[in-house]
Amino acid sequence: MRRLSSHLTAFVISALVFFTGWSSDKVADREVVTRPSAPAYQFREAAAASGLDFHHFSGASGEYSMCEMVGPGGALFDAHGDGDLDLFLCQGSMIGPGKTQSYAKFPPSGPLGCRLYRNELSIDSAGSPSVRFTDVTAAVGIDLQDYSPGAAAGHDRRKTRCDRRSRSG
Repeated sequence: MRRLSSHLTAFVISALVFFTGWSSDKVADREVVTRPSAPAYQFREAAAASGLDFHHFSGASGEYSMCEMVGPGGALFDAHGDGDLDLFLCQGSMIGPGKTQSYAKFPPSGPLGCRLYRNELSIDSAGSPSVRFTDVTAAVGIDLQDYSPGAAAGHDRRKTRCDRRSRSG
């Protein structure tokens, strides 16, 4: 009960701080608090511009299985030994025996199967990086069509290359 009481106290204090918020208005007998200014940088969508054309297919059929609700996995590792981090992305498929894509709540918008993208990072004369990914899935012989919820990569010191593992099914 004591633990519940301390959690409840912390929750109430957090709620008060949240709901009173930060104010930039002057209020009598209170110090003026302002919100921090927006950062000078902004994120922008650059997947297509960098060569990434991957669209995850969850296999959702509306039965609310765990795989439908969990996002896809992936791994960053140096698959080609060039010092750049390449990208392996896991793909989904229909979940359950005998299910076809006609059962999908959200049909796939591209080819199914896990994909490997080679990172072709280049630096221009001004020192600015330019990221470009190339799909090398077929060239390296990857043909994983089953549901793959995750991937892991590791390096064995006895080898010069990184190994990739993907769990399917």
